[in-house]
Amino acid sequence: MKKILALSTLVLITAGCATNPDTLSRQEKNEAYQTYFNDNEISAVKHVNNFRMTNWQSLTDSYIAIKSPFKKRYVIELKGRCQELDYAQTLITHQTTTHQLSKNFDAFSVPEYPHFKCYIKDIYPVSDEQHKVILAIGKPLDK
Repeated sequence: MKKILALSTLVLITAGCATNPDTLSRQEKNEAYQTYFNDNEISAVKHVNNFRMTNWQSLTDSYIAIKSPFKKRYVIELKGRCQELDYAQTLITHQTTTHQLSKNFDAFSVPEYPHFKCYIKDIYPVSDEQHKVILAIGKPLDK
């Protein structure tokens, strides 16, 4: 019985480690994103015209990656932490101008907290290759 209990505990611990693939904390990832933008001279823009979001992914509770039509990609830095962003299946966009996304004025929220708006601090346009590198930050390397 002790062997079964010990084996079960080992399996649970191993499974728990496998479900958390990140190698960096949220703060370290946020710092790594900023370093990447600085090192690669990726400048933030004030707004994006003809904006429409087709897909998004939470990077941390302060950064999201967005895909829009025609393979345009952006990394959005939010002001502060955005509650429940890591667990949301849907993202609500609060835009002050139709078809334009602007820093400081526009925001995102999650359906569970629609009135808790996460305002946009910066918008970074990135290429497909840069997008892949950014998504890999904090993930273990494949061997």
